[in-house]
Amino acid sequence: MVGCLIYILLKDFFYVFLIVGSVLLIPGLLAYIIERSVLTLDEYYPTFLKSLGENLSSTLNMKSALEYSTHVQLGPLDRLARNTLKWILLGIIYERSLLLMGIESTSNLIFTFNRILSDIFRSGSPPLKACKPLFNVVIRFLEFRKRRLSAAKGVEMTVIILQLITIFLLVTISGLMKFFTNILQPLPYFPFNTVPLNLIQLGNALLVFLILTLNSLAIVEVKGSFKWVFLFYNSILLLISGVTWIVGNLLIGNVFSMFQLEAPI
Repeated sequence: MVGCLIYILLKDFFYVFLIVGSVLLIPGLLAYIIERSVLTLDEYYPTFLKSLGENLSSTLNMKSALEYSTHVQLGPLDRLARNTLKWILLGIIYERSLLLMGIESTSNLIFTFNRILSDIFRSGSPPLKACKPLFNVVIRFLEFRKRRLSAAKGVEMTVIILQLITIFLLVTISGLMKFFTNILQPLPYFPFNTVPLNLIQLGNALLVFLILTLNSLAIVEVKGSFKWVFLFYNSILLLISGVTWIVGNLLIGNVFSMFQLEAPI
């Protein structure tokens, strides 16, 4: 509905793509930044697991083990480790503190493995022996994620290239129809109807919007991203589509203007 209103006011579809894409870019970029921060936290989580297990095996005290772990290079995870230590110092039991750490991280990986950690420590299992297999599982999981993201980059580039080609082909076809509509004149013995250029433009715009929406969903599914990151990729493809539409119209218009013929008398 917003797109229709913009088209009515501005009378061209590339304005719709540019304006809607710019509006969606703000929440999309926010979702993308949140996702990147969570992925960064996950990268440092194996170091935290290993350090915590080694410290617990020597001290057998969660408070001391966490305090020693904060001296390890944990990157952005260091703030969460220090907050967990503060919660324990305030008297919150370590099982609850680990769960709060997982919730504050907004990472499903950290939340899940912290729950496993709390159950393991509650059962009295040896910390070092318990943390070592968890460490190996997290490392393997992160390796699989890296492979998936590496493959997803190829899909992402392919989608962008196909989006550009699709829009350029649609603009070319519209330009051809407009060109032949201008040079052909109906004759008494050979009448023909006028080509509905506005309807064709509307169909092209709807087709482009459908394709870029499906492409955005495909990228999110291939990467396994946070669902609201769809807005980021959708806004990027909308902006690319709008710019390509403008450039394509200029190029096609200049090319066909060179071959413009005068209508027969």
